Amino acid sequence: MTRIVRRTDGSLALDPTGRAAGRGTYLCDAADCHDARRLAEGVRRALGTDAGLDLLIGELAHASA
Repeated sequence: MTRIVRRTDGSLALDPTGRAAGRGTYLCDAADCHDARRLAEGVRRALGTDAGLDLLIGELAHASA
């Protein structure tokens, strides 16, 4: 599982340690879980924002390759 956290400034960041301050949500690491549209909907629902999500999707795709 990969954790994404919404920081106090509203930006999103990957949290590899699982300890970053802020509201977080976990994502499945399987490649079929990384459909961009479904990922955006889930993050928006869980964290209330999608600011910077495009960059995170790119990082996730690069990390799983």
